[in-house]
Amino acid sequence: MRTERNLMRLTYQKSTTAGSLRAERSNPIFGQRLLRRFALRNDRSRPPALFRRNGRLQHEQRGWWFVLFLALVVPWWWPNGLHAEARQTLTVQMVEAVLRHHVLQQGPWQSAQVEVVVRSLPPVSLPTGPVQLQVLRPREGITPGVQSFHLAVKVEGKQIKTVWARAEIQVFDDVMVTSRALAYAEAITPADVRLERREVSALHTRTFTKLEDVDARQAARAIRVNEILTPTMVQLPQVIRPRSLVTLVYENAKLRVEAPGEAMDGGKVGDVIRVKNLSSGQLLQGQVRDSREVIIR
Repeated sequence: MRTERNLMRLTYQKSTTAGSLRAERSNPIFGQRLLRRFALRNDRSRPPALFRRNGRLQHEQRGWWFVLFLALVVPWWWPNGLHAEARQTLTVQMVEAVLRHHVLQQGPWQSAQVEVVVRSLPPVSLPTGPVQLQVLRPREGITPGVQSFHLAVKVEGKQIKTVWARAEIQVFDDVMVTSRALAYAEAITPADVRLERREVSALHTRTFTKLEDVDARQAARAIRVNEILTPTMVQLPQVIRPRSLVTLVYENAKLRVEAPGEAMDGGKVGDVIRVKNLSSGQLLQGQVRDSREVIIR
């Protein structure tokens, strides 16, 4: 009898984050149900059970429901599905080959002189099939250095998309390079230079490509070793020095007259210098022909 009264006065206390819940009932049937539920919850050796709460079927362990959810939803959510069609990627090698052909058509260089290096290319996914690239811009005005190219991408003749690519155009040539450092006005000999393949994209002047171009010349300034020689860096040697005696020559198609003279200026072959006619004392101007003669004009 006491046990039944205790069951009738059963108290269920449960600690939660919101506070404390207390339930008291005097119904013996309710007490028996509450005892049975409390015993099931404390019996951890039992397998997971299904309970009906608020009209819904719930499971103590929901891991299997999550796995089932992934198995059904992921194939539809994943880009293009799990059974997507085969794709291919636009590669840097494809773009470099097309740009190189375009540069050779538009530029003045030979095939062995030009190299094209792609510096920036966004990822492009394409359907399978033969890929063709067409350069939309620029169509002309190709210069060495980094440029942007607008490309049309086609697969089996059908344009899929357009893409921008940044590429560097490099131009190479066999040029004369110094083998040692040269001082100002130092004569250049074949042992002082060599022919070497160098990038000339950044040079805005012509270069020497043969030994004969620099032979019998001298340095117009101090030149470092391994430096590419350009026309502004070399000069013809001075063949006439100031106050040196020369021969003044007056000539035309039918007449040649010579007179002794004195150079007032120094000069190289082809330079125009001042000279003095020693016979008359007159100052004249003439062009240096060699180390002995000055042609009076």
